[in-house]
Amino acid sequence: MSRASSARIEAVVQAAAAARTSQSKSATETQVDHLTTTTTTPTPPPRPAMSVYTKFAIIGAGGIGGTVADELLKKGAAVSILTRDENQEPLQALKARGAKLFQLSYTDEDAVKKALSGSEVAVSAVSPYHLDVQPPVVRAAKAAGVQLFVPAEYGVRVTEGPNAYKKVVQDLLAELQLPAAIFYTGIFAEFLPIFMDYHFDDGYMNVVGKGETPYSITSRADAGRFVAHVLATAPKSALEGAKLPFEAERLSPLQIHALAEKKLNKKIEVRHIPYEENMKKFDTDFTAFLTALAEDGRGVAGSEQEVQESVAKFFPDWNPANYETFLA
Repeated sequence: MSRASSARIEAVVQAAAAARTSQSKSATETQVDHLTTTTTTPTPPPRPAMSVYTKFAIIGAGGIGGTVADELLKKGAAVSILTRDENQEPLQALKARGAKLFQLSYTDEDAVKKALSGSEVAVSAVSPYHLDVQPPVVRAAKAAGVQLFVPAEYGVRVTEGPNAYKKVVQDLLAELQLPAAIFYTGIFAEFLPIFMDYHFDDGYMNVVGKGETPYSITSRADAGRFVAHVLATAPKSALEGAKLPFEAERLSPLQIHALAEKKLNKKIEVRHIPYEENMKKFDTDFTAFLTALAEDGRGVAGSEQEVQESVAKFFPDWNPANYETFLA
């Protein structure tokens, strides 16, 4: 092979090598550019923290209010308790855990306003027999800058008869434009024999009408747990104007009769009372009122679907006790 041919071959080889080097460099740069592009995608900003209530005032802590206060303290919330007698042992126990106590008259608007100052939520837990003390409390709450009011509704949605004052309070809240959240629990399990005229110890139950219509039942303790959990964990925006029905279970008087006979291991007589006769005392007798509602289908916290949706949304891990556990 001549020197000229050898030189030409060498030149071709060098040119090919240079081309491969150039292609490799180009490919590498392309890959680097691609990697750079994918790794420099901007990170989205963090979502703002959910706004929830942390400062609460409980009006009346002798019943469900005591459970609400207890549960809120467990969650680290600031709790004030308005009471007519701060010397009660359960209240002193709550005070020892950090609750502030204010002894006052619920009708003294100036004193109530002062006690509510600094609280975001006011939870009324007054007795169903003293619903008439709520209007001055509502006015004081508005004046104190409370953001959300929880009236002493609980029970059922009916606002007539002995529950007429519940409508008065709802109307006043709307008039003052004070946002409210209303909880519906059904009948408290602990007081079912008293409220519904059941006399298990004496071996009989008074049942209005046929007794086949189910009504909502929830223990006071479980109701307090639900209320406290929702108020302390739900977004503020989800509570304004909310109506939240919930229940442990739904039973008819005859189903309760069967449970009682089995659990107590004794015969229990069912004494039927005509619905029309019972209605004569509807407006004046709390037991006649509740037993009439149970018979005509209005003794529920809400529809079964509404109850299921409320619990699933606000407290899916809620585990209330069944009524059978209260039969002893």
